[in-house]
Amino acid sequence: MRLLPLVSLAALVGRVLCDSAPSCGNGKNCPEDSPCCSQYGECGTGLYCLGACDVAHSFNSSACVPLPVCNSKEYQFTSSDMIADQTKYLGDNSKYGWTTNGQVLDYGGNVLLTMANQSYGTVISSTSAVWYGKVSATLKTSHGDGVVSAFIIMSPSKDEIDYEFVGSNVGQAQTNFYYEGILNYTNGASISLSSTNESFHTYEFDWSEDRIQWLIDGQVARTLNKADTYNSTTGQYMYPQTPGIVQLSLWPGGSELNGQGTVDWAGGPIDWNMPEFSDPGYLFVTLKDISVECYDPPSGATVSGNSSYVFTSNSNLTESSVQITDDKHILGSFAAVGYDLDKGKDDKNLQTVSAVTVSQLGGNDGDRSASGSVPVASQVKQTSTSDSSTKSLVNVSNVASSTSSSKAKASTTGASSDPSDTAAAASTAGTTTTGSVASSGTTATSDSLSKMEYLSTVMISLIGIFTAGYAFC
Repeated sequence: MRLLPLVSLAALVGRVLCDSAPSCGNGKNCPEDSPCCSQYGECGTGLYCLGACDVAHSFNSSACVPLPVCNSKEYQFTSSDMIADQTKYLGDNSKYGWTTNGQVLDYGGNVLLTMANQSYGTVISSTSAVWYGKVSATLKTSHGDGVVSAFIIMSPSKDEIDYEFVGSNVGQAQTNFYYEGILNYTNGASISLSSTNESFHTYEFDWSEDRIQWLIDGQVARTLNKADTYNSTTGQYMYPQTPGIVQLSLWPGGSELNGQGTVDWAGGPIDWNMPEFSDPGYLFVTLKDISVECYDPPSGATVSGNSSYVFTSNSNLTESSVQITDDKHILGSFAAVGYDLDKGKDDKNLQTVSAVTVSQLGGNDGDRSASGSVPVASQVKQTSTSDSSTKSLVNVSNVASSTSSSKAKASTTGASSDPSDTAAAASTAGTTTTGSVASSGTTATSDSLSKMEYLSTVMISLIGIFTAGYAFC
């Protein structure tokens, strides 16, 4: 018997308790008492205000916390030490380069982004943003019908640049881009390559003011010129042009919670009976490294500091709406927001949201002792609601609500939507693609739970879930 199905069921119950929680998006802004519109379309404070907080649909343009400026750096993911649980992160990017919503494990000198049976998967997000630059990631994707791996840059304005990998076709990388979240199914292009699941490949965005290139293993696979995105009707360039955070994710596109178009695009319904869900207990993306090289800000940018990117408008979200300032970007508590960063800073109860969390994978990275096999979920010690490997109930709810909407891939990839609405999802506009690209242990273990420990953990999780459901409604 496993803990996760019970926790997943309880999380859904928590979702029911929070049905009255404000939502945002599609022209609907957040109220003043929950002013920040999260990336996943729900209103709140604290972590809702960080990262890719939706500027256009928050209460006002200053509700979202300023984004820390770009930081050129090489990240070698030999362990998960540089990744903070998002429920413990208040915005100090000097302490951590990445946050996680979900479960990451250490294995073989790399990091695994996991998706256990009936779970929502995992997304890691950079704590600093990028406003033009080169960003690359070396990884192996997951596999299987309905399983989606992704590597993206996501902006608070919903500008987005994507690599997506559908597990039913591991010989293909899908590329895409969005301007302010506007859906245009002709923006996608697919690249053929050797197995994305069996081999490490390095995927790269080279993003400048004038063009975006998608590279695989150092070879240019696609080029988009800004000039080719001009919309004569609106007089705008439909081109990603505002700072965004880097995200990598693994999520169930084939979940029954998603729209049929998303399920079809993801390769069909996910098979929760795949052998991997029994041994090792989850699917995973293997992440080796990420590199960020920052470019200079746009020549016309307003620069009055060097710490933060600030959006000065929540309606005109072009390049000109962003300034570089010395505005602070660290929350005093999880009750704080962008225009009141110090709110709750003296209240210890508001320094974490660990009392309002549930176990996602049901484990942590154990003692990292040496072994030749992937960590087995049943051997990974189950965690209580106060453990660092837990996931916010509110964010579990967010993912559940976003994946059940027609906005399809919003659970971890942002603006993308149901490809079933068009027959031309893979065609290109204003792009150049090259045909195909050539190919280029440690185990987390600890004692399994005894029956009493198991039951105790279940009860603690359920109590935390129900308490959380009422606390945040």
